[in-house]
Amino acid sequence: MDACTLRGCGGWGYYYFNLTRAIISLYRGETPDITVLALSGPAAPAPNGTRSIDLHWDFLGTTPSSFTLSVDGQVVKSSLDGSAYSLDITSIKPGLHKVKLTAAGVHTYFSLDPEKASVRSSRRLPVESEITFKSGWNAGIP
Repeated sequence: MDACTLRGCGGWGYYYFNLTRAIISLYRGETPDITVLALSGPAAPAPNGTRSIDLHWDFLGTTPSSFTLSVDGQVVKSSLDGSAYSLDITSIKPGLHKVKLTAAGVHTYFSLDPEKASVRSSRRLPVESEITFKSGWNAGIP
């Protein structure tokens, strides 16, 4: 659970376990009113000079009215439609960054927190998905 993987060091955590739990609950009809959201981004660090990274997402369940994208807690784009966005990273400092996609007008009962196994919440939770990416990587330099 704590080895380095495609999503970074620290292992897979509980993200995929929690995601599966939410999808199964939706599939079985136990929570027909929820939305499950998954965001994906680059599998490798963005080398120096990279101008943008491509983000893609998909959802199951109730259709969100729109999406909001933030980087390191700062909103980059709101009222997003569709399932993809090219994120301009020219002004982002080198290092590790957190990207969060939030779906509007929907809810879930399952946290996708990779730090702990989730149980069904008794209250509605926001529908969010997060990834991290590394920018400013020097190709060929360890």
